[in-house]
Amino acid sequence: MPEGTELPKPTTTGFLAVAAVAGAGVAGGGDAAVEGDVEALSAVRVGVSAVVTVVEAPLATWEPDPQAAETRTPRTATTRRMALRMRAAFTDAQYETATVSFRRLVLRSGRSHSATMQPMRALVLREFSGPAGVVVDEVAPPGDGRDDGRTARIEVHAAGVSFADLLITRGEYQLRPTLPFVPGLEVAGVLRQAPPGTGFAAGDRVAAFMFGGAFAEEAAADPATMVRLPDKVGFPEGAGLVVNYHTAWFALARRARLLPGETVLVQGAGGGLGVAVIQVARALGARVVGVAGTAAKAAMAEAAGADVVVAAGNGWADAVRAATGPVDVVVDPVGGDRFDDSLRLLRPEGRLVVVGFAGGDIPRVKVNRLLLRNVSVLGAAWREFVAGEPGFVAEAGAALDALIAGGGLAPIVGAAYPLEDGVRALQDLADRRAVGKLVLTVR
Repeated sequence: MPEGTELPKPTTTGFLAVAAVAGAGVAGGGDAAVEGDVEALSAVRVGVSAVVTVVEAPLATWEPDPQAAETRTPRTATTRRMALRMRAAFTDAQYETATVSFRRLVLRSGRSHSATMQPMRALVLREFSGPAGVVVDEVAPPGDGRDDGRTARIEVHAAGVSFADLLITRGEYQLRPTLPFVPGLEVAGVLRQAPPGTGFAAGDRVAAFMFGGAFAEEAAADPATMVRLPDKVGFPEGAGLVVNYHTAWFALARRARLLPGETVLVQGAGGGLGVAVIQVARALGARVVGVAGTAAKAAMAEAAGADVVVAAGNGWADAVRAATGPVDVVVDPVGGDRFDDSLRLLRPEGRLVVVGFAGGDIPRVKVNRLLLRNVSVLGAAWREFVAGEPGFVAEAGAALDALIAGGGLAPIVGAAYPLEDGVRALQDLADRRAVGKLVLTVR
C-alpha cells in the first residue's frame, strides 16, 4: 500500500477490523502510536500518523490534551472516524483498556511498515462432490476487511447447517456458486459493524441469512436479512432462527393463513425445518400431527410439541386418519410419494404448503382434484419471497419475538458440531442421520 493511503473504516467500539500498531506518545502530540493487543480476526499491522483523542479509559489516571494532539496533524475533507478497543501503552500512564478514536490514519513509507490481513478459519468448498469436497482452511475475511458502507459484518458464534447447504456442495442447488466457496446460509453472532441508518449497532446479538459465507469466523450480511436475537435465545438456537423459523411462520401464517384450533400435518417432522414448523404451529394455537422417519426423529418431533407422531412407513396416512381425521393444513418439505397421500388427507378448503423436495422427486398434481375437492396447493419459497419483499424479515422477526417473549416458542437444537467437524455435520445430513436442527459452533 503506498504512502498516504487511507485505511478503510473499521468496526465501532468493542470490535476490531483494523489495528494500528507502533510505539506510544499521545500526550506530546505528533505521530500517534498505539500498541494493539486485541481480539481480532482480521488485523492490519501498520505504522500510522494520526489525530488521536482518548475517548474512553476506564482505569485512566492521565488526562490527554486533545488540542495538543490535533495541532500536529492537519484535518482534511476526507476525515474518517474510527474506534478501536485495545490494550494501550502510553508514555504517561498504563491503561488496562482504552478506546481510542482515530480521525485519520495515514501509512508511513518505509520497509518496516507493511499491511497484512490476518486470515480466518472457514469451511471451503473446493469441488462439487458433496461433503467430501469441503475442507477446513484459512481465508481472507469477507470483503478483505473493508467497509463498503452497506454490509453488516458479524462475529460468528454459531452457523446453521441446512439441506440447501448439502445441495450446494453437490452443485444441485438452484444457484451454483463459483469455487472456491464458503458455504453456510445462516448465522448467529455479534455485530462488529453495521451500516448507519439500519437500526443496528456494533455489539448487537443478531441472527442473519446470507447466500454463502456462514461457515467461518466472520460473515457479511445484508441488514435487511438480519434480526436481533431475543434475550431468551442463545447463539446455537439462534443459528436456525432466520431460515427455519421464518420459513415456518411464512408457510403457516402468511401462506396457509393458519387459524387457532386447526390441525396441521407436518412431513419430515424430525428434521430442522419440521421441528420449527411444529413449534410455530403449536405457538399459533394449532393441533399438530407429525410424520417422522425414525424413532429418534419421532422423539424429536414429540419434544418439539407434536400432539401425535406417526411412522413414515407403509400405512402412515391411515395412521393419521385414525388419530386425527382429515387435516386443515399440510406442510411438506419432503415431496415424493408422500405428496399424494397428504393431499388426500385435506378436508374441504384445506391447504397443502410445499416448502421443498428433500425426498428427491418433485410431485405433480392433477388440478381437477383441487377443483372437485375444494383444496389448495401453495408454494412457500421463503428466500425468493424475501428477495422481493425484504421488509418481511423484520415482520416475521417481530411476530416470532412476540411468540418467544410470551413463552409459546423456544427454538431447539438437535446437534451441535465444532466448526472443524462441519464436514461430518453435512455427511450426517446426507446420510439422513440428522435429528432436529444441526449447527456449527464457532466460538
